Amino acid sequence: MAEAVYLGIDFGTSGARAIALQCDRTILAEMSVSFNPVAPEIRPTMWQSTLFELIQALPSEVRSRLHRIAINGTSATVLLCDGQGQPVAPPLMYNDTGNQDIVELVKTIAPNGHPVTSASSSLTKLIQWHQHGLTASANYFLHQADWLASLLHGQ
Repeated sequence: MAEAVYLGIDFGTSGARAIALQCDRTILAEMSVSFNPVAPEIRPTMWQSTLFELIQALPSEVRSRLHRIAINGTSATVLLCDGQGQPVAPPLMYNDTGNQDIVELVKTIAPNGHPVTSASSSLTKLIQWHQHGLTASANYFLHQADWLASLLHGQ
């Protein structure tokens, strides 16, 4: 039986990178895709096509031995999605900052100095969407890597 292959995919700000390895850390394939600037509402489509482009770029003998896939995304890049996992608003990137009123609200409920009190935290982004009425049509609040993984496993 052929040795299992593990694929790691990293989605960054300027592009995505993938590496396929065996258990003994032998590198079987490496690839990357650069991102061109796109409008925020187009980002999920770009991420999705890039995910499948990276997997398809693997040599077929490597792809046929895939055992596990790990996906990493930029911290605090989030999507608000409907019940089918489709975005209901443009994603908010890791460096998007909510307004200071939201930060002050979070500081009233979070421990002093906690990372969630940052203007770019996921919680401040969720509250921002809620204040704009966008959470009413959403079922899921997902980080970028979780959303991409859901495209692979359907949940």
